[in-house]
Order: sequence, then structure tokens, then C-alpha cells
Amino acid sequence: MMTLSRGRAADRKTTSHPRSSSRTCVNRTHSRAAIVAIAAVSMIAGASVSPSQRVHAQSAVPPPGVAAGAPPLAVPGPVDVTGVWIDHTGRGAVEIVPCGLRVCGYLYWIKDTITKQGQPLIDSRNPDRTRRNKPLCGTQILLNLAQEKAVRIGHIWGGGSIYNPEDGELFDAEIKLNSANELTVLGYAGMKFLGETFAWKRAPADLQRCGPPRV
Repeated sequence: MMTLSRGRAADRKTTSHPRSSSRTCVNRTHSRAAIVAIAAVSMIAGASVSPSQRVHAQSAVPPPGVAAGAPPLAVPGPVDVTGVWIDHTGRGAVEIVPCGLRVCGYLYWIKDTITKQGQPLIDSRNPDRTRRNKPLCGTQILLNLAQEKAVRIGHIWGGGSIYNPEDGELFDAEIKLNSANELTVLGYAGMKFLGETFAWKRAPADLQRCGPPRV
């Protein structure tokens, strides 16, 4: 499923108005102009648009790789790292959920649920021998990621681990949103600059869970 290895300002125009013999008329004109200016500033600052409306507008545009008319993406509100993400291989998806004050991730979907021999996939390489006969679906992939510094979208979550079920190894991990529908996942062993970075895509809302819901 997943593979990790060690190693602008607008021009301002001044408009001259004809003088009016009526001070009241001038005052009314200035009042209207002030109201229009305030409304324009409010719109630019986004004061008249709620965060949820902005998120809705963003999510209405299909992300790269998703065709128009495709099932809507499962975007939580407000936009954050939680939700279901298809990994970089396209063969698995991880559901990221809160776990206390941190976030964790569990295997939500697998493209191939059985082996070539017709047997259900199990977590056969888990270093914990007691889990090697457990179904691979539902296995914890992201462990105990804590909220760290704020970035362009949301926060970096780090200080936790990522589990690679293909070889049973555990790596240090860090995740952050690249956009509302793309998650950057960094897996490393001790030193970040030697790690590997992957892009996960938010899953369609109709992606089916590979097993029973977690309890």
C-alpha cells in the first residue's frame, strides 16, 4: 500500500464631483460613497462571507485529477487533516480521526482485500506477533500526531509515527495540508531531510469502508 525507505495593490482613481449648492445633497452623496466604500472593504476582507461559505466555494471546484461530475469529496468542516485520504500508491486509503488532543489514522479501504490465494489480507508483518493474524483493514497507520505550528492551511501535525504494513516498520511522521484536498505526508527516521514525502488525495465521499466501522 505505502512504501517508505530509510535512507497584489489596485490603482486608486480620484473622481471630481460637480459642486452642489445644497450642502445636504453633498452630505448625502458623501454618505452614500462612504457606505459603498465600507461595503467594498468588507467584501474584500471577507467579512460578508462566512468561513463555511468560503470552504463550500473551494470544494465546489474539482481538484486536480478529479473529473467534473465525479462523486463529491468527503471534506469535513472546517477544513482540516481529518477525513479519508487515498495514499500515494492509490491502493489504500487512511481515515484520520481525533484521538484525544492528537490525530490518528486507520486503514479504511484497500483496493485488493484478498491475496492471490483467496485469503483475506492480514497484518502479517506486524512486529507485534499477537497482531499478525488480524485483518489488515482497520490497522492503525498513523499514531499520535500532535498539533504543532500553524502554516498556510491549518497546522503541521507531528511528533508521531507512521506504520508501513508492507514491511512492518515504524517511522517518524509529519503531516500537513497542501490544499483542502491534498495532504502532504512525511515519513522519516530521525532526520527529516533524509525522509520521503508523499501526496495523499482526499477520497470521494462514496468510498466504501473495507470492514466494519471502528468501535
